[in-house]
Amino acid sequence: MNAHKPFCRQVLSVPDEFVDVPLLLPALRKCLQLGLSFHPAAVFAVGVLERWLSSVPHLVAPFYDQIFPHLADYIKPPKRISARQYFPSILFSLSDPAFVNRRRS
Repeated sequence: MNAHKPFCRQVLSVPDEFVDVPLLLPALRKCLQLGLSFHPAAVFAVGVLERWLSSVPHLVAPFYDQIFPHLADYIKPPKRISARQYFPSILFSLSDPAFVNRRRS
């Protein structure tokens, strides 16, 4: 699995002019998968995706359905931790009476 790390970085580092999403999608998915256990790969993959979304969004949009499911593991809380523990500040602010009253006004 370690052999994929440099490969993903080299393949996904192509200049924006050469981005061919269908060709690069397997490398992005592999990098996101590796990122679940190797933080630098996650940072790199998300950075690549952010770059594509800002520079060539029209090329990425048709492939959202193939990209976004691979981000799900990055945003869901671990099974052993409750959502309240994982997202305490968000849950606290949503339950705060001041927040609720602001929304009503």
